[in-house]
Amino acid sequence: MMKNPFMVMIITCWILLSLCLIAKIFGANWFEPIITNGNFKDFCDYIDGNIWIKYVLFSLYAVVSYSLYLLAVLKQRFYTKIQFLIYIPLIITSSLVSWYVNWLKWVLDIVIVLIPFVFKANWKRVLIGIALVVLFEAISIITKNIGQWNINNISSFVALILQVDTIIMLGLYYLYSNNYRKE
Repeated sequence: MMKNPFMVMIITCWILLSLCLIAKIFGANWFEPIITNGNFKDFCDYIDGNIWIKYVLFSLYAVVSYSLYLLAVLKQRFYTKIQFLIYIPLIITSSLVSWYVNWLKWVLDIVIVLIPFVFKANWKRVLIGIALVVLFEAISIITKNIGQWNINNISSFVALILQVDTIIMLGLYYLYSNNYRKE
């Protein structure tokens, strides 16, 4: 049995993402989002037509992704009560604010990323985690030819689907951090 299966999966994700980027550099357009199913388009239009569904979906995505990252950085399986009361409202506020005031969303994101230091997180783990997540998301966005950091301009549901790879990577980072990593 493997001693560290999550590290193997993380490395595999990085290798596959790198291969996709190399293919994209050489002109492959396999990864661009193209929707041809009429029912799926109607479903996406319904979600885009209802602002409250969009808010809920993007807030859920933000809570899941930030929580996986923060819990991995803090090397905890769950939030403590005080962390829950700080992080969840801050993450949801950041998600909702992103629709209207982009600079404030960046400020809140920086606050969210820096708060682990209050809970005595290892500064190397925080910085490496930030760098890896930003790099993974950047390469992923470039590979999919989205072209912007703000993916709210395309269909909301498609934007969430395009971020599944990031959620998977964050989930692997969370599992690795909490199950196999030695200090």
